[in-house]
Parts: sequence; C-alpha cells; structure tokens
Amino acid sequence: MRGYPRVPVAEPILLSTWPFSLAANAAAWPALAAGGSSLDAVESVCRIVEDDPAIESVGYGGLPDRSGLPSLDGCVMQAPARCGSVCAIRRHRHPVSIARRVMEATPHVMLSGPGADEFADRQGFPEEPLLAPAAREKYQAWIAAQKDEPPPGGHDTVGVL
Repeated sequence: MRGYPRVPVAEPILLSTWPFSLAANAAAWPALAAGGSSLDAVESVCRIVEDDPAIESVGYGGLPDRSGLPSLDGCVMQAPARCGSVCAIRRHRHPVSIARRVMEATPHVMLSGPGADEFADRQGFPEEPLLAPAAREKYQAWIAAQKDEPPPGGHDTVGVL
C-alpha cells in the first residue's frame, strides 16, 4: 500500500473487538497457531460469541428489537471482491457461517431477511432459538414497565481480524 510500510509478521495475530470476545479468541487460537485457516479462526470466534447467552448486544444473548424478535447479521470478507453477508436473520443462530456460505457458494454479496433464512435452510443450517431466556426476561420486564424509550441494552457487533 502506498504510504504504509509493510510490517513482517512472524506468527499469526487474532484481533477482535470488545472484551467479551477474549474468551472466544482464546478458544480459536490453538487451531490458528497450529497453522489453521485464518478464515476458520475468524468464523470460530464469531460463532462462540454468537452462542454466548451472557452477551446482550449480539447473538443468542442479544436483546430483541422493539417487536420482541431478535434479528442477526453477519459478514465475512477476504478481499474486496471476495465477501458475503446476511442481515435480518430470524431463524438461524450463526449468521457468520451463513455469510461465509454466501461468499463461497453464490455470486451474491448480501442476502437479507426471509431470503437469507431460506438460503440457510437450503444449505442445511439448522433452525435454532435466537433469544436466550435472560434476554427474553429483560425484554418482558421492559414491556411490563411500559416505558416510552428504546429497549434496554446497547447495540453492537463483534469484529474479528
């Protein structure tokens, strides 16, 4: 790249956003350090985060939208011309894996909503619950309080390089 020196790297590096991803990085690290695929490591970190019921901003533990339904998004990118994404997934827990399949098996860059869920069905991804019990309880408490403000919690994502 022009203006940016290349820094040689002697070993793999795994970077991700937010402290909640540290345990996922640690779980994915051994395979990467042993020469595994960086894309496999990135997907593994995201899947671990997506499954964690304690993380309220993404995945299974993520709080639902105002309607009470969760919707999940995922994206993978290896190069500007090699990427895939899904958004507004409502029936499948691992959007990062579905996004990877979009990248590897279709000419598309993004699938959305019911079309993304239908693609996941055709590709053999299982339907799974998207709302952890604690997230459901927090949402229901918010509804019971009938506050005219956004649902509880923040909104965020996990980014992994």
